[in-house]
Amino acid sequence: MATPAKLPSRLHHTAYVTRDLEGTRKFYEELIGLPLVATWCEKDELFGAERVYCHLFFALADGGALAFFKFANKGDEELFGPKMPDSPFHHIALNVDQETQQGIEGRLKAAGYKEPRMYVLEHGSAQVGQFRYSPVTGALTPLSPAFASTGAAPFSAGISANISNTNWVFVTNTGASSISGFGITSGKLVGLSSGPILVPGQPTAILVR
Repeated sequence: MATPAKLPSRLHHTAYVTRDLEGTRKFYEELIGLPLVATWCEKDELFGAERVYCHLFFALADGGALAFFKFANKGDEELFGPKMPDSPFHHIALNVDQETQQGIEGRLKAAGYKEPRMYVLEHGSAQVGQFRYSPVTGALTPLSPAFASTGAAPFSAGISANISNTNWVFVTNTGASSISGFGITSGKLVGLSSGPILVPGQPTAILVR
């Protein structure tokens, strides 16, 4: 059996061409909240001609970055940064907790962003639904509140009952190295005061007894 190749540890940066240097800085630094950590200009002989351009790097919490090029020559800009199609399938996905997402959404709305330029796509929420199960009819009845926050996008869940008849729910968090735990009080989920349980890797399933 072949030894699997060692995976890269993280994304160092991803780069794009911008036509508006200040507009790009304002959006990513002031609205999204990514600090501008590096800027410099270069002049190089590239692809058969002299190119003059600036770099911008916006930091992510894991040490990676979003990077942008701004060319001095309009022809270079058209050559290396053709207009992208207006499509939601060209996008950057950032992993955030609920507090960070709410902050970004609030700043965007305050800056005048609204549908269709901005909208919430429930790709995976940081919540789990709460229901009461009837062993007689098999019906699930939504509780109030209908959801409990997990702090990260839940992927799968398991339920455990110990000898004292106390029930616990454990949820794996999508894209995170953690499992959220909940006690069940009066039929409702209550997050453990200790917070998420840190585990190696990024679990996608859980089995409890």
